[in-house]
Amino acid sequence: MFRQMLMAGASRAVFSPENDEGFEPDADAQDQFENDADFEDEDDGDADGGAEDRFEEDDAGDDEGDEGEADQVGRRPASRGENRIAAATRTAAEAKAEAAELRAQIDRITAGQTQQQQHLTQQQEQERLALMDPGERAEYIARQTAAQTQQTLAQIQFNSWDANDKVAFDALASRNPAAAKVRDKVESYLQDMRKSGTNAPRETVLKYVLGEMALNRAPKARAAGARAAADGRQRQQVRTPSTRGDVSANGQRRGSEAAQRRARLENVEI
Repeated sequence: MFRQMLMAGASRAVFSPENDEGFEPDADAQDQFENDADFEDEDDGDADGGAEDRFEEDDAGDDEGDEGEADQVGRRPASRGENRIAAATRTAAEAKAEAAELRAQIDRITAGQTQQQQHLTQQQEQERLALMDPGERAEYIARQTAAQTQQTLAQIQFNSWDANDKVAFDALASRNPAAAKVRDKVESYLQDMRKSGTNAPRETVLKYVLGEMALNRAPKARAAGARAAADGRQRQQVRTPSTRGDVSANGQRRGSEAAQRRARLENVEI
């Protein structure tokens, strides 16, 4: 702005008719001065605008810095217990992930071994069949087919029996609250039995589970009965004594005093 004022003053000093009466101003020079002044005005405007933008950016940065500092001040640092809990949680998650990966590796290894054994078994069977004559081969295939058929029928029968047994047990549980309460225990115990190669109806397993629970509760029931009996005896011992004996004793005492007075007055003349 100051430069613009200087340029305007110089223009008036040079091209003013008062300075030189016979001099006529050069129009091209005057246009050049005006263009230079406009250009400088634009530069000044750009400079002023850039400065204003920088000031606005600085203000915005200061505001953001203040907000960040306020957030840091308002955020409470984690305590030692919270840090330990977070570390334990991370450790548990890592251990769980490692265990899952290990189980997956074991499953892959087991599956590979099973497939290899099946392949070897099939290969060995093919070699045995190749060494047999046609009659032996036909008899062997018939035996294998019968065994597979028998196994399939046994599985079908077991599935049918298990479904009927479960329906009967569910009906019993709907009528008996005790059976409904231990339904999950019955199923768990039955699965353990089947893993060990045994089997039983669910109602039989229910009786076993209920009997085991009753045996476990028996010592507690005996202890509770003993405590109740002891409390009853203690209440009997601290019962309030009767005052009937004192009343009778006082009555006898009053009767003896009256007899003594009559005896003293028998020989007295009035």
